[in-house]
Amino acid sequence: MALGAVIFCWVTGGFISWRAGHLPARPAVFVGYATTVAVLGMVGLRWATARSGRSGDLIRATICALLAFLAWRTQQVWLVPAAG
Repeated sequence: MALGAVIFCWVTGGFISWRAGHLPARPAVFVGYATTVAVLGMVGLRWATARSGRSGDLIRATICALLAFLAWRTQQVWLVPAAG
């Protein structure tokens, strides 16, 4: 569950930074991505650890890949303003 703690700290850091005056480029999109990362991290990893064998490994790898992609997208939403 160390990954869950890292995800929680990462999302919390984003919200603390927001409250400190460092606004994301697109706040509503950031909240959506950050919430998805938090829920997938907490629920998905817990569900995946309940599985054993090769299927559990495949589920964990898939969830970790999704989390990495969502974390990257959230960073991009924070830094890059919307087109237009």
